[in-house]
Amino acid sequence: MTTTTETLPVETASKLPKLDLRALLEKLRLPGVDTQKLIEGRRKDIEALMAANERAFTAIEALTRKQGELLSDVMKEWQANAKDVVAPTTVIEKINQTATHAQRAFTHALTNMKEMAEIAARSNQDVLDILNKRYKEGVEEFRSSIRTKA
Repeated sequence: MTTTTETLPVETASKLPKLDLRALLEKLRLPGVDTQKLIEGRRKDIEALMAANERAFTAIEALTRKQGELLSDVMKEWQANAKDVVAPTTVIEKINQTATHAQRAFTHALTNMKEMAEIAARSNQDVLDILNKRYKEGVEEFRSSIRTKA
């Protein structure tokens, strides 16, 4: 079973009724519920999600940029290695050159993998920190709203 996600055309989306959460909550007039604080809390939730998404997007950009740099470096190394391979040398020298190139490529690949993993790990930690901070703020907001009612 496959599901598809479709976006509404601009014309259709503009014809949809707009949801005014503030007006809706004021009409409900729930006893003991501060609608202003409730709306403010959800606004902060959305801001935290936006900040987390921005950080994740920045990390994706950094990883993409790093991959481009790696590809460029690899192509330069291949060109240099190709020149060494076609140069007139003995079989032993070619074997030694090939081993040296392979060792250099392996070391370079490990270093790059480590850098990319660090970028991803930092980004993940930043996103978790943003969301965790907002979660703690939300819990404190909830606690304070309960204290004021008690």
